[in-house]
Amino acid sequence: MIRGLFYSMKICIINNLFPPDGGGAERVVLRQIEEEKKHGNEVVLITTSNADSFSDTLKNVRVYQLRPYNLFHYRQLSQHGVLVKLLWHGVDMLNIGSARRIKQILKKEQPEVVHTHNLMGIGFLVPRVIQSLKITHIHTIHDIQLVEPSGVLLWNHSSDSFLQKIYSRIMKWLLKSVDVVVSPSRFLQEFYTKRGFFRGSEFILNQKTKHIKHTSIVGVKPVKCLFVGSLSRHKGIEILMRAWDLIDKDVDAEVHVVGSGALESVVREWAKNDARIFVHGQLGRVDLQKVYEECQVLIFPSICLENRPTVLEEAMEKGLFIVASDTGGVREVVEGYDGAVLVEPGNVHNLVSEIKMLIDRASDQTD
Repeated sequence: MIRGLFYSMKICIINNLFPPDGGGAERVVLRQIEEEKKHGNEVVLITTSNADSFSDTLKNVRVYQLRPYNLFHYRQLSQHGVLVKLLWHGVDMLNIGSARRIKQILKKEQPEVVHTHNLMGIGFLVPRVIQSLKITHIHTIHDIQLVEPSGVLLWNHSSDSFLQKIYSRIMKWLLKSVDVVVSPSRFLQEFYTKRGFFRGSEFILNQKTKHIKHTSIVGVKPVKCLFVGSLSRHKGIEILMRAWDLIDKDVDAEVHVVGSGALESVVREWAKNDARIFVHGQLGRVDLQKVYEECQVLIFPSICLENRPTVLEEAMEKGLFIVASDTGGVREVVEGYDGAVLVEPGNVHNLVSEIKMLIDRASDQTD
């Protein structure tokens, strides 16, 4: 919720996934729920599951978990081929079953505000449902999924394909009723506005990041580097692997990898040949915070367009040094944080150089 926009009311938050599923967007949703409760607002959450259910899994938050009303759950999308994915997306855009169920919930709960996040997998007719009920609609954009369904475009993407343009036109029509759009970065706002999205909506930039001065690494041995994210090609895990292999094995440093994904088995096999590599898999919130506290350097080697990566904000809150790809809105996130350095996405030698400089820094007498 945008602080100061509404106060002390019932808010319904809608997002396709919720922790422990998902990633940065879901952690943003969790933080929003906590913030709303702190300000005295009543919160209802609508998300997805493999079957309809209702629970109170969050203290004082009513949680509706809806089955997908589609061929399969959103989390299974990557397991299927192109034709099945196209059919799934077609149903998702015009998911009447999901729209009816959400309309029933909204009529029952009668919130003053509905704040939507990622709608893929829960149905893109939701904005029309909200409009029909004359409820104020706030939508937070997290990525570029309204243009590219996979949410992945390379960092140097310059022009949309014919299919992306067709998909964008449909998405613009489906979301044209949104009252307020929250963008965590100027980059993402410009990405959508230049394509004609949200012409009748008010835009709000939500760029608040709490960070402390980076902690000293002088005398720290071993220097512990950290990767947090999807173990997939677009998040740069292969770039990190190639870079780490170029760092001498007698260097007193470690790399800790947190996350899961298509390349997890490859990463685990890679780790077997180097005792300095620790693969933690997917971690819950508490365990992830412990890893942040134990490490000194965050490595963010993404090669895709990024919005406002939650992992960077979390690292700054802990005072970690950051070596990050200069892609999308990343520069905005680390702006003003003197413990961050940006590298060219996909440039292995650039990444190696910056990691080595930080490791060498640990041996300096002054910081």
